[in-house]
Amino acid sequence: MTYFTKNKKLMENPFAEVNKYVYEVVRRYEGVKKLFFVPMIHPILDTVEQLCFYAEKYQPVAFKIHGTSPGINPWNIPDDQIKVLKRLNIPLILHTDYAEKLIPEDYIGKQNSATNWAKWIIKYDLRASLAHGARLEQEALNYVNRYDNLRVGLAPYIRVAQNVKRLKIKLPDTNPITYLKYLRDNVDNRKILFDLDFNWNRDLFTNELKYNAVEYVQNVFGKQAELVFSRNIIHFLMS
Repeated sequence: MTYFTKNKKLMENPFAEVNKYVYEVVRRYEGVKKLFFVPMIHPILDTVEQLCFYAEKYQPVAFKIHGTSPGINPWNIPDDQIKVLKRLNIPLILHTDYAEKLIPEDYIGKQNSATNWAKWIIKYDLRASLAHGARLEQEALNYVNRYDNLRVGLAPYIRVAQNVKRLKIKLPDTNPITYLKYLRDNVDNRKILFDLDFNWNRDLFTNELKYNAVEYVQNVFGKQAELVFSRNIIHFLMS
């Protein structure tokens, strides 16, 4: 929305325009860290040619699909795009959602469940990380444990833990430590990826932005933290 406001022009494919803008920001970055660009793809607005362009131009380590905000679900993705994704062999980062009731405003959230995405990935033998702790859907977590082409991302710890209506499993409290411990104890630790989702890591009760994500993960995972912070993601992206 900020991008639209600044540019004030009608776009055929706003995702492509935003990708172009963000890529240039990453490309011009001159700090000490090494940044990688992950394009957001839209399975309906993007063409097969567009996906191939992204792969060649941006050399991405992954593609991101956020099904909820553009109102799509795994079963909307056409066969020709699936074939291209499979051929490119670029892993996907998948936003997952959870809706308790199948009412109209929750329909897209229900369709974008971690379990639906996991089944889609398995069916087409793609590679993906299920974001937001797979919303603690045990069926999805079971798939992660069973299939080597699936991973689960942790973030944003504070918001996910506190937003209990969007978690399948109801934890005894809203402490992010409890949420992280559940994933630690129920998912093969070699398949857990550290991610940040920084702007969303806010306390829902105080609206305070939290900066201690690394500390949380270190405290919960202990000796396994090195796997979560780096080894797992390197193995997943580079395999």
